[in-house]
Amino acid sequence: MNIGDQIQHVRKQEHLSQDEFANLLYVSRQTVSNWETGKSCPDLETLIRISDHFGISVDALLEHAPPYPSIPRRQGRQT
Repeated sequence: MNIGDQIQHVRKQEHLSQDEFANLLYVSRQTVSNWETGKSCPDLETLIRISDHFGISVDALLEHAPPYPSIPRRQGRQT
């Protein structure tokens, strides 16, 4: 699940249309649609607004977003 899916899940769980969700966050319906389809992502300020309004942590919203590539661990110190 990516961040767009997470946002859509929160919106539908609250029984809100894209337009109603957009009005709560002071963005356009098209912006919400773009988030949900993966064409764009909300900025940090908007993520915090979603988090505060719906009582969900920013971590939970980002939980299933693709992780950063892993960095291989070093095998001890070489002298």
